[in-house]
Amino acid sequence: LDTLPPPDARYCEKIFLCRNDRSNNLRGLTNSVEIEAVLRKKGYTFVDPTRVSFSEQVQACHAARIIVAPVGAALANMIFASTGCRILALAAYYESANYYFYSNLAAVLKLQFFYLLGRQSDQRGHPMHRSYSVDLDVLERALDSLTEG
Repeated sequence: LDTLPPPDARYCEKIFLCRNDRSNNLRGLTNSVEIEAVLRKKGYTFVDPTRVSFSEQVQACHAARIIVAPVGAALANMIFASTGCRILALAAYYESANYYFYSNLAAVLKLQFFYLLGRQSDQRGHPMHRSYSVDLDVLERALDSLTEG
């Protein structure tokens, strides 16, 4: 961090590590348009890891007080977050899933980590990589809780 230029002014305290349309991620959010509308309304800055440099990803995560992201490679950027940062990971509920990977990492980094689990949209594909949707009312309440605490 010491070797990076000062953070870009567009990075703020609340970021969403988004996936773009070109992503062929198997764990797609089927209601991503609605989720993004909620996040915009709540004042989140969108950071697309495929469209910004690695340095910009580091700066954005380090400057953030709250990070929201679907589970995946981009969420690993939480290693650059400041102590106490709140992380909300969006993921599908899978009966046999191990949800401890990211939460263990967050604990070591002294981050506050939360999951918001969504409902699988279909039963096709790999049993741990299915598309899902997130309840928008639950998302709004979770976002409000993150900013209140």
